[in-house]
Amino acid sequence: MGGLRSVIMRYSIPVYLGCHLAMAYLLAQKTILSPEVKMRKHLWRLLLLGLIVLQIISCVIILPKKTWWNKGYSSDNIAMVNIIKQSQNPLIICLECGQDWGWGNVLSISYLLEPQTKLQLFPETNIKQIPDTFTDVFFLNASEKLQYTLKKEHGWNIALVFKHNQSLWKLKSSTGNK
Repeated sequence: MGGLRSVIMRYSIPVYLGCHLAMAYLLAQKTILSPEVKMRKHLWRLLLLGLIVLQIISCVIILPKKTWWNKGYSSDNIAMVNIIKQSQNPLIICLECGQDWGWGNVLSISYLLEPQTKLQLFPETNIKQIPDTFTDVFFLNASEKLQYTLKKEHGWNIALVFKHNQSLWKLKSSTGNK
């Protein structure tokens, strides 16, 4: 259907659970219940021990990471939040949150931001004014249409401050812009 829902970890949990149960059944059969030769049982027990050690190593590697394929929606969020945190009183405007960028990124960014950071989601296309109380104004994934509208109606320019898979734009400050 063109979305990202199928790659989100929580939708795959039944598959992972099924694989773990199948492996647990196989290993229980081979290490405890089967009437096989002792040497084979020891090999199966060694395999079980190896799998447990690999699981522990995997957890130790993943745990301290801020992003991982199954931990976060986008690894760009941390880099963008680090830029935003340099501002004392920022405003973040997200006009096209629901299109190809999604609410998941907005929620994960809001979780990482300082409490005084204000978010403005889905403002009207024609932004009338931006209060002077904010030290910096950021735009998440500003479209060309938004950039054109800001320039044409207000004479405001925004500059790209971060671009990878997502983009972060900042309102250029000049006297009398707001």
